[in-house]
Amino acid sequence: MNPRKSSLVHPAMSTTKTTKTAKATVHLSFNALSPFERVRDQYRDHGIQFEQAIALSPTNPAFSHYAHPLVLMPTAGHTSLLMRFSSSVLHISASVIGLRQISLVALDAQGKVIARHAVHGKRSLHQHRDLTLPLPCLTLDAIGPNMHQVALMSDAPFVVNDILFTPSPDESSPDE
Repeated sequence: MNPRKSSLVHPAMSTTKTTKTAKATVHLSFNALSPFERVRDQYRDHGIQFEQAIALSPTNPAFSHYAHPLVLMPTAGHTSLLMRFSSSVLHISASVIGLRQISLVALDAQGKVIARHAVHGKRSLHQHRDLTLPLPCLTLDAIGPNMHQVALMSDAPFVVNDILFTPSPDESSPDE
């Protein structure tokens, strides 16, 4: 690990208290990352690590209309990106843009599926006019008491604008 990177201010992150007993909701956007940066442990201090993710600046007009300046996308050769949480998560929400169905699958600590959700882009880019029409920005949500891993996947290109998650209140870490 690059010690210089670990001392940097964390990229585009905010928190808000949801209730007196719940922990702060973490909102991650990726605007402070560099284009083509592999995203792994940049957000580790906020309880999340990524696998198979890269930061990109969308140039395709179909993706860039609603996208933030920098988004996450699965790395080359992968159809999913993975998130692992250091403690269980009660809620996760991902803002996504894609051509076809994008699925969210949440797993507990033992790898058992505890939540599934899918949204449908329902579009192809086979005709030239389709290349310039913006794709809609959709939201994937999951609520569960013990989510430890989440996969976002699709059989077509997709990007992740931002992610919000709320750690479970029963975890043993100090509240702010």
